Amino acid sequence: MELTAIINKINSFLWGVPLLILLLGGGVYLSIKLGFPQIHILKIMKKTVFTLFKKESSESDSLSQFQTFSTALAATVGTGSVVGVGECIRIGGAGSVFWMWVSAFFGMGLAYCENYLGVRCSDGKLCGAASYLEKIGRTKLT
Repeated sequence: MELTAIINKINSFLWGVPLLILLLGGGVYLSIKLGFPQIHILKIMKKTVFTLFKKESSESDSLSQFQTFSTALAATVGTGSVVGVGECIRIGGAGSVFWMWVSAFFGMGLAYCENYLGVRCSDGKLCGAASYLEKIGRTKLT
């Protein structure tokens, strides 16, 4: 059997119900295990977002807090997500918006864990994602 055929067979199996179960199941599990961080962080997010609109006296060629926030948000959301929502509503109707909200809510639990692991190492000190992955790789190799 050709390698492409094997990859296509695995791809057609994973991109269906199993992936949906893994993503939503993982999001539900992590949300429950962590005490629903997507709700607890709303207070912090509220303070952070309202500070973005305060005027700062800074250099003219540096980015403002709002510009930095908008750039990070655009990189996170992307045009694929915007087009995906429109296509989902076109195919599934208005009721699909509810299921997008549910999956987005539990997806926030996955995103929280991903970001937390990207800035924390096993020793509790701050470090980047590359340092974290390096430590994981060393523990698996030894």
